[in-house]
Amino acid sequence: MKEILLGYGPALLLWVAVAYKLPTVTRASRDPGRLRLWLTLLFLALADTVVRPPVYIGFDLAFSRANLARLLSNSLTLVSCWTALALLAHLNGADAGRIIRRTGILLVVALGAMAVLFLTAPVSQEALDFPERYATAPHVLEYRLVFLAYLGFAQVTIVRLSWRYAVVAPHASLRLGLRIVAVGGVFACLYVLHDGSYLTLRRLAVAYPFGDPVTIEPVLIALAVAMCAIGATLPAWGPRIGVTRLCGWMSQYRSLRRLYSLWIALRRSCPEIALLPAPSRLVDVWDVRDVNFRLYRRVIEIRDGILALRPYVDPIVVAGAAQSCREEMLGTDETEAVVEAVGIVLGQWAKERGCGVFGEVDGASGGGNDLDQETAYLERVARSYARSTVVRAMRAQLVERAPESNENTWPSKKGHGDGATWPVR
Repeated sequence: MKEILLGYGPALLLWVAVAYKLPTVTRASRDPGRLRLWLTLLFLALADTVVRPPVYIGFDLAFSRANLARLLSNSLTLVSCWTALALLAHLNGADAGRIIRRTGILLVVALGAMAVLFLTAPVSQEALDFPERYATAPHVLEYRLVFLAYLGFAQVTIVRLSWRYAVVAPHASLRLGLRIVAVGGVFACLYVLHDGSYLTLRRLAVAYPFGDPVTIEPVLIALAVAMCAIGATLPAWGPRIGVTRLCGWMSQYRSLRRLYSLWIALRRSCPEIALLPAPSRLVDVWDVRDVNFRLYRRVIEIRDGILALRPYVDPIVVAGAAQSCREEMLGTDETEAVVEAVGIVLGQWAKERGCGVFGEVDGASGGGNDLDQETAYLERVARSYARSTVVRAMRAQLVERAPESNENTWPSKKGHGDGATWPVR
């Protein structure tokens, strides 16, 4: 049963995906993205089907050439990788044409080298276990290494592009699908490393140290193919079974966790912002009820806390923090979050010690127009509050100047009144 599942399961899953995506291609024939996705699934399904024993033997008999089906399968696999790269390059936008041309040229070179090496190799006896049977035959190792080199290069690029676009993808099911495709690419990379090292060690007459390769290889292939098929089709069928709602819930729950420490810190500094008592971290982790409402309240209370502390923040010191961020060449979003976090630290320090008030502030420096954008911004602030080197330097300077807090003035080397400011780096 296990052999049948690993042998025929991936091919069946791929053909189901090909049939499922076919109507979308016929309805939008001019959409290059849909066509490339369908071709990727089609070429991969053909590649996996050709090496199934009945098809493998029948194809070789039809063309009177032993193991020719192996060359066809490997070639189709590489072509499917190229169409996947073309799709992901199109989605990511930047340098799409360059990526498609470069990977296309490499594909042609790889296919040509594979054909020459295969046709000159002594592989005249039919062998379903081609890599193992001819591992030590002339030109076979070189043939497989060319195949694995392009496959590995393509899969690394697929993982990188999938994960990059998943960050900005507009739909939750698409983001999840791209990440599943990236996981499949990781399994494919493991297959490349496994197969390449096994064949090389066979040529060198060295024992393979990582278990039985005959058992490991089909498992890695099945996992890579399954992840690819599921991830590629998930954006189409995922919303129908509630994947979008589940992804939204998981995203909001994750945001609750990321905002917890900043939320608690602000509630301690500004108790007036609290609507309800704060749960402990453990209770908050296990509470999966009313996630949307709890996140909404948490964002509001964090915002209220930031606004309550802003009058205690010296704008000159905050400007120094912004300059430090520019010197460290931080991006705009990260600089905005770090400056906000520095303001929180300064405000907490000053309010706790009763330092001078600098006046009302109109509002916070960043944020968004809806809950998702606001949450994303506050997550960056919370991360900067906990990890930023600029914020850590500010805390260290505040600790050094703690004895000066007895005076109702802002601490500095010469005192705030003379206009001196202290560095934040």
